[in-house]
Amino acid sequence: MHTQPLLSRQRLLASLLFALFLGAPVALAQSKDPLQTSPSAAPIVSDDENAPVVLLRRAPKISEIEFEVMVGSQGSVNQNGPVLWQLGPTTFTLPLLQKGTSVDLDPSFGGARVWIEGKEVPSSQLKIVMQPAVAGATKVDVTIPSANCASIRVNIRALLQLWKIEIDEVAARKIAWPREWPESVRPFLAEDDFIRPSDPLIASFVQQTAKGNLRGVPPYDAAKELVLGTLKCLKQYSAQYTVRGWNGSIRGLNFGGNFSNAAMLGNGTSVDAALSCVAVLRNAGIPSRVVYGGTRENSAVRGGERSSSTTYITWCEFYLPTAGWIPFDPAFLKSRVNGTMDLTKPWKGFGNMDWLDEWIPYSYTPIPRGTNCADWPALWGWTGPSVGWTPQNLLNNNPQSAITAVTLRFTSRSRGKVDSEPAPRLP
Repeated sequence: MHTQPLLSRQRLLASLLFALFLGAPVALAQSKDPLQTSPSAAPIVSDDENAPVVLLRRAPKISEIEFEVMVGSQGSVNQNGPVLWQLGPTTFTLPLLQKGTSVDLDPSFGGARVWIEGKEVPSSQLKIVMQPAVAGATKVDVTIPSANCASIRVNIRALLQLWKIEIDEVAARKIAWPREWPESVRPFLAEDDFIRPSDPLIASFVQQTAKGNLRGVPPYDAAKELVLGTLKCLKQYSAQYTVRGWNGSIRGLNFGGNFSNAAMLGNGTSVDAALSCVAVLRNAGIPSRVVYGGTRENSAVRGGERSSSTTYITWCEFYLPTAGWIPFDPAFLKSRVNGTMDLTKPWKGFGNMDWLDEWIPYSYTPIPRGTNCADWPALWGWTGPSVGWTPQNLLNNNPQSAITAVTLRFTSRSRGKVDSEPAPRLP
């Protein structure tokens, strides 16, 4: 059964009866002095500015970033003769986060450029619109005129401030379950692209882990144990985030095909691990989301210098009232789950992530809402005549007439002017 958030007195009563039905309560987090909370605890006002600071961001970096998409026809790439698209007005949608746990977007957006067959399109012929998506996310719509062509390149630029993140775990463990979640975070409890919290495997895993006492411990403790248990289920694991295309270019995100129940099936990729953790937390009634971003390749050294080669990266966040969105890194934690991990002590990679100033967060969805992707989910999308692709094609690896290459660039420019500040409570 899918555990729903407590949105009303009726659902509260139903969840209590369900907990009693499952059996005797067993604490999720094994602690010498566990913090016991109750669903009947007084509600917490999520925007309470007087609440203790739980999540701190510090040591900001200013970085200039670019997200670039090149779309080419299969005919021209495979050298099977010229294959031209006859496109009407087409809109490319590229992702940016305006404000998040570890990022602030400079309000003076850097702009967009487009090239068709290698020739730049005058800005006067482009329509560029920035519009909000969800929870601090922004999408940049770049509409190009009609064209017959075999290649299109779209580039957006922006200036971001990126932060390291650290958590006061003692304060986090004192936060009780709310009677209801703030309206702005409720979408992160629902079904979503590649995230199926109602999957029977996930529902069964949550029930077995909680032992009928899901709300007998603070939500922070519950989240830690659920994430740890999820990652322990992954036996066959690929740490690759990115699918590469021709000439080693970035094609898209490395989904293993099992998506949000990958951990329950025992195998998946880093992207699947993030999806699994989020699906489990949502089933348990904790708002959570995947953060899709980009970073430099780890340990990429060429000619004695660090490589500028880039890759996709994913991590996760879950919401705590009065604290904000708590980040955690499933891939980092996965490398440590077979060791001793004390649930009562702080973990590096769970709330404490001093490497987020090197990770560019772009989106909370693998494909922008209301758009299609050309041949693989890659954070951007397009709409218009002759454009069509759906996530269902992913399992069959069935691209349309376009193949794509994504380029992620970022350059550190300077330090931020403020050493530290509380993370946003409701970005």
